[in-house]
Amino acid sequence: MATVLLVDDEPGVRQVLQAFLELEGLSVIEAGDGEEALAIALSTAIDLVVTDIMMPRMDGVGLLREIRTRLGPSLPVVVISGHHDARLPADLADSSTRFMTKPVTLNGFCGMVRDLLASSRSAP
Repeated sequence: MATVLLVDDEPGVRQVLQAFLELEGLSVIEAGDGEEALAIALSTAIDLVVTDIMMPRMDGVGLLREIRTRLGPSLPVVVISGHHDARLPADLADSSTRFMTKPVTLNGFCGMVRDLLASSRSAP
């Protein structure tokens, strides 16, 4: 069973996304901000990260930078934003990173998660 680190400062959003992920048969670990998430990612085996972009203490872009620096480029990450004009910096846009805007749909979100997990499993 794959493990997903779910990061969002809004408990209601985490609850909905966790339900979506569990419907896919995934194990979910929650964090309320990027600093908490980074500590978990550095100490626990994670197969994929789903993170909000706007959070206190460390935002999703900062978390993604730390993950890429400390854990490498292959860990799949889905970055979600409630701001439709938000974008990932060009240096963080790669094949193992996806971007979505809220509200997410069950099919769109879960399809993206499945694709990223499948791609990461087939990578050398």
